[in-house]
Amino acid sequence: MESLYTGEILHEMKDCDLDHFLPWSFVAHNQLWNLIPVEKNINRSKNDRLPELRLLPKMAVIQKQAIHTYVDFGGKVKALEDFCDLGIDTQTLLSLNDQEFLNLYNNTFVPMWQIAVNMGFETCHQKELNLKKEVR
Repeated sequence: MESLYTGEILHEMKDCDLDHFLPWSFVAHNQLWNLIPVEKNINRSKNDRLPELRLLPKMAVIQKQAIHTYVDFGGKVKALEDFCDLGIDTQTLLSLNDQEFLNLYNNTFVPMWQIAVNMGFETCHQKELNLKKEVR
């Protein structure tokens, strides 16, 4: 899977954190549709800030690929029920084409992102992230 922020391939989940695209301090949940694997140092740098909205299409692509990979490798569709909070059932979710999936994400994330900005959440610009590889 490709990193949302760096574009690098994430080979090992043990080297990653699950980032809340919209910060947990705003959404107060760990639902799958808002989680994305990223490098640990990136997640720490982003903290409780909002990502740039220009990353949303890439987020949607990564999420859609992850969902289909999970199901293709025998994952239970029931695990995708978090997505029902987006107003869509799991079977319809799995049938969406790329544009429809992006529309679903735009319709969900853009208004929530704006509400978070209005509440005082800061935006984290990609150039501000700690893009250096973590030394082990």
